This record gives sequence, structure tokens and C-alpha cells, in this order.
Amino acid sequence: MFRTSTRAALVSLALLLGIPLLGQTCGDWQWANPRPQGNRLGGVAWGDGRFVTVGAAGTVLTSVDGADWTASTVRTRFDLQDVAWTGSQFVAVGDGGTILTSSDGTAWTSQPSGSAASLRRLVTSGARLVAVGLEGAILSSADGRTWFPAASGTGADLLDAAWGDGRFVAVGSDGTLLFSVDGSLWASSIDWSGGSFAAVAWNGSEFVAWGNVFPGYALILSSPDGIHWKGESPDIQHELSSVVWTGSSWMGVGDTGSIYRSADGAVWEAVASPTLSDLARLASNGSTFVAVGSRGTILSSPDGLSWTSRFPGLRSALASVAWSGKAFAAVGVYGAILVSPDGDTWSPAQSGVGTWLLGIAWNGAQFVAVGERSRILTSPDGVTWTVRTPESSEVLYDVIWDGGRFLAVGTGGLVLTSVDGVIWTLLATAPQNQINKVVWNGSVYVGVGGEDARVISASPDAAHWTKVYVQSGGSIQGVVWTGSSFVAVGDAGSVFLSPDGVNWSQGSAGVSASLSDVAWTGSRLVAVGDGGVRVESTDGVSWSAEASGTSNDLLGVAWTGGRLLALGRSGTILTSLCNGGAPVRLPAQGKPGRSTRVVTR
Repeated sequence: MFRTSTRAALVSLALLLGIPLLGQTCGDWQWANPRPQGNRLGGVAWGDGRFVTVGAAGTVLTSVDGADWTASTVRTRFDLQDVAWTGSQFVAVGDGGTILTSSDGTAWTSQPSGSAASLRRLVTSGARLVAVGLEGAILSSADGRTWFPAASGTGADLLDAAWGDGRFVAVGSDGTLLFSVDGSLWASSIDWSGGSFAAVAWNGSEFVAWGNVFPGYALILSSPDGIHWKGESPDIQHELSSVVWTGSSWMGVGDTGSIYRSADGAVWEAVASPTLSDLARLASNGSTFVAVGSRGTILSSPDGLSWTSRFPGLRSALASVAWSGKAFAAVGVYGAILVSPDGDTWSPAQSGVGTWLLGIAWNGAQFVAVGERSRILTSPDGVTWTVRTPESSEVLYDVIWDGGRFLAVGTGGLVLTSVDGVIWTLLATAPQNQINKVVWNGSVYVGVGGEDARVISASPDAAHWTKVYVQSGGSIQGVVWTGSSFVAVGDAGSVFLSPDGVNWSQGSAGVSASLSDVAWTGSRLVAVGDGGVRVESTDGVSWSAEASGTSNDLLGVAWTGGRLLALGRSGTILTSLCNGGAPVRLPAQGKPGRSTRVVTR
């Protein structure tokens, strides 16, 4: 046990530094990387002197020139898939039957749709709006506020729609080609079958629909009336998700950053693209083209030939982060490393490896990062890195500093240790096939993981391990010590609690998504996971779902340096400032000569 003098000294230090002991609160989560955000963008439109783009987790951005973008606040957690300008207002549609309207693209109002369908595309005739979506969903409206369902006659997914020649045309999977003069009564083309179509547009004399016969084999149809179609199958391997008529030529965008141009809709030529991100939608104001897509990608062009990425930078998945007292360092896929002095502005560093880096820790003198192929790297500042181990077949999932040594864990129950991060020794092989995360509370180490099983092991010295919890199926991904209990999280929203690391009880965070990591802020547990899920709890028993601001999978969360940081796919770093710095939390027991500070990724 800590003696009273030690406890008093730590409390005095906390007060001197302005560090809160209890009642720790953190603000709303904000995007730190990529900027201005990294959610998938699904639709873009021009109107009222500005571009508006919408995307996942209720994302809305506006720009007057296609270069500088400003985020708007929209109170919906649903993914937005498309947006259109009617001449007097913007209308956005998305998952869960979401429909929003705005006069300026900044302030938005939710409108009842009477539907729970995933609405994918929106088109206007000038007098009527039509939204189409998955499983044959069609809604129509005269004003964007009152919506009526229409029978499509199909259960196929409808992926795009256009207006021209006095009729609406909708296209989709399973060769679906529909037309309607009023948006309410729909019929199917009778002279074409086969293929799957994701894009359609009108140029004043014909419709062009872009699809594929099989994945990687393009199929392009044209029709003078939206009823009778003829097709071409060019030697193009890309799938386009949006086509538009520019006034002089066709433009299309699609998977892996593909951009195509055509004078006649039959012969298409590839245009150089600055991105490999999937592009979802294209819009123009007559002088500037804007294309948007996955990972928050926005491109602009003055002519459709020369394109510029408006938000270049790292968009690779990130898994773990640590704080040195002077800098944050985050690691991820293909050896990706980002460094920041403040948690807000991030810059890339060269790791020298091309494999996943999954864990990182700081010991007061250097960072240690671990990952696939048994890679272990060290750095004194997060910028300059040295590879310390040769490649092998093992994967190291996590690393911590326990106050006297680094501990790295991974596949096969592997446990490695090092006092300096340079020379490593195999300390033990824990009795489980995989350790995903390890934590130390001053008296016991706890390792969680398993493949096709939920396994928790405990050890007093990291050399001798005992399985203390086993449940077939699933996996446990994260664990943290709160100062009074261990809390672990895993698949299907599972939560596990223990006061001592040996005796465990299982609960639930109330979500179905898998949870990848958990952090303790000093008064609150925060867990993150698939689809951007974020749940919080003060006791590990009762949890509440909170908005994270993204639908990207979140792979890690850490409370360090006075910040809560969540990391994930598409280069996601979300940050929240907490009151003051890290609180001093005193474990129930501590060992002389060894730090009781809990380090989590």
C-alpha cells in the first residue's frame, strides 16, 4: 500500500500542476487529421453561389470556390449520401430515410420522410424532387418538406437518377432501368436486361448510364428517351459512380480515384487523378469542377483535365498513440507515423518499415513502436526512427512501459521485455494464442485477446501467466486500469470487469458493434470501435452511446497529455481537450520502485 506521505505528495503535486483528481470532463470530439475531416463524402452540388458536399456521420461542408471548405453542424448521426439544389434550397438525403433542407447550406432542418430506407441519390426536375435508394425505395416531393412513397416495382438497389426529356430515369443493380414522367408512377425498360448501373445523366439529347457486366468490365448505355437503350462494353476496368454533362463533354468519376472524359458518351479517355481514394460524386458551377469521395477526399479542377487535391496528407489507418511530454506520436498501417506537438497539427515521419505498426509507448527517454513481422522501432522524438529487430513471422500487438521496462505482447502469447527498447528478451509465452493488449496496475499484469475465443490472462511478474477467463467465440481487444478496477472490451459490445485482474464478470456496452479499445480519463471510461461507435461509462456497468463524429472504424483511444485521442481508418484522429492534464489516479496497491502509472495506447 502507498504510505500516507506518498499519497499526500502526489495529491499536492496534482494540485500544484492544476491537474484534476476527479470530475474529469472532455469536450466535443473534433477532427485533428485529416483536415477538415476524414469521413466519406457521398454527394456534392452547386447552388446559391457555393458548393455543398455531404457525407458520413452527418458531415456537411461548404465552399464558394471549391478550394477552401468550412464545416457545418448538422444534428444527425446518419450517413448523408447526396445533396441537390432546387433553385431555392439545398436538400440532402441519406440513410435511415434522412432528409434535410437548408436555404444556405449551413443551417439545416430535418424533414420527415416516412421512410427508414437508405436514400442514395436525389434529383430535381425544377418542380419535383425524387430520391431513390436501396431495395427499390423511391420518394418524391414538391417542396422538400412533404414526401410521398412511390412503388418502383423492384427490390433492386437504386443507385442514381436523372431528369431529362420530360421524365425521370433511375438505374441500379440487377440491370434495373426505370422511368417516370411524374416521379410517382414508374415503369421498367423492356428492351434491356443484365448488368448493374451506378450512374446516369442527361446531356440535352440523350441519357448515358454507366455500369458493369461483371466487376471490372464496364458497360455503358445510351438512350434518347430513357426507355429504349443500346449498349457498349469498352475495355475499361473502373466502375464509375457519377457522370455529368459539362456542356461540351461527359465527365465521370469512380473507384480508386478514376476520372474519365468523353465527347460522345461512347469513347472514354482516362484523366490523370491525384488520388487513389474512391470518388463518389461530381459537380460543376461552369468554371470549377469538384469531385468528392472516400476518406474525406475533395478534388477541384478548372477544366476537368488538371485536378488538385484540396486536402492532401496521410489517410492511412492509425491504431495507437503516445505522448512524450513534448510530442504526440501515432502509428498505423504500412509503417505510417504522424507526429504532433499539440494534438491538433500533425505531420508525417518516416518509420523505415512498410508493415503495420500496432502499438507505441514512451518511457521518459524514447518512444517504442511495435507491429507486424515482429518489428520494434525506437525514437527519441517521434521524428527519427531506428529499426531494432529483424523481421519474423510473429505480430506484436501492444507495448507498454511499466516503470522499469518495456513489455511487448503478440501472437502465440508472446511476451518480450527490454529495459532500453534496444535489446529485447523473450520473457514468457502466455497460455493463450494471442495477446491484443496488456496493462499493469502496479501489482498485476493483465493480457487480453484470443482468436475465436475471449481470453484473459494475469501475471504478477509478466513471466508466469495464468488464464483467468476463457469464453469460446469472439475476441477481447482492449483493457485499461481505472485506479480501482480493470475494464476490458471486445466484440459485439462486450465488456469485462475485474477488481483484481483475476476475478472477472461480463457485461455489455449496449451496442452490437465490436469495441477495439478503451481509455480512462480520470472519471469516465471511453470505448471506441467499428463504424465509429463511441460509448462512455463512469463505472463500467452502465454505458451510453455518444456521437463520435465519424463512421470510420476507430481502432484505438488514449487519454494522455490532457487530451482524449481516438484513432482509426482513413487517417482518423479525433481529439477532445480535457480539463487540465492527466489526473493522478492511485491504484489500490503499488510496488516500491515501480511506477503505478497506467500506459495504454
